[in-house]
Amino acid sequence: MTLRTRFDLVQTACVGLVAALGGVALVVAVALDGISIGGSACGGAGSNGACRSVDRTLRVGLDLGWFSAAAIVLSAVLVVVGAMGLVRPRLRPALALVVLAVAFAGLVGTEHVSSRFCPGAPGATCGRTDGEWGPVLRPALLELRADARARLVGRPVRPGAPAVEAARTLASFRADGLGGWRLLHGTAVALWFVALALLLPRVVTRPWQAALAVVTVGLTSWAIVVYRTHPCAAGAAECYRGLVITLALLVSAVLWGLAFAVVFVVRSVRRHA
Repeated sequence: MTLRTRFDLVQTACVGLVAALGGVALVVAVALDGISIGGSACGGAGSNGACRSVDRTLRVGLDLGWFSAAAIVLSAVLVVVGAMGLVRPRLRPALALVVLAVAFAGLVGTEHVSSRFCPGAPGATCGRTDGEWGPVLRPALLELRADARARLVGRPVRPGAPAVEAARTLASFRADGLGGWRLLHGTAVALWFVALALLLPRVVTRPWQAALAVVTVGLTSWAIVVYRTHPCAAGAAECYRGLVITLALLVSAVLWGLAFAVVFVVRSVRRHA
């Protein structure tokens, strides 16, 4: 099998994966529960105080406004681009650029939303201002607060308990990713590596170097996105978010070092054989 044939097979597999990942993202966004949001509605004080939980489950493709529309459109674009790449191989260089742009948007978008999920135990709220929730989650959270206050304020928390107070209804929020969101985020990460696998072998011609470049460039660029999208917790004494880039660079250096060492040994053996 010639090098060109192997290259074509890899490219065919990659565009097939693009279509498959786009289909998975589309189904997940529409059909699966993505994000759980909520908080508490309370009334009374001290031993007479009482609270009730207020919860809502969001689907990524339906309940997040402009983000939902973008998720649906970009997922559909991936399906179309992948199908075109399978039937029109000559278009693959241009289509690869489209996939790279969509993959980057998906990676940044999902990491940004994930960075706003509450750390710690499930169900715990975050002491953030409304604006710190970001442009994706903030509208859904404010809508939940307005709906909860309209339904609950002035009514007993439960029979025989104090009435719910507006100031203590969703004064803080929680947000957690459910199975659908985790699958969608994993799809976005996988798509990023597939997009690099479509592009880098056109620049790096040796197969082992191209494969290693996909892994290390993908890992390092992902780490940079995580660093840029995940802020430090407010009031935190220490912040280690920059460590992710250091670890990615260290892993990349080790992988390249091992690869070149193996190549050196193999060539030495061949010369003395």
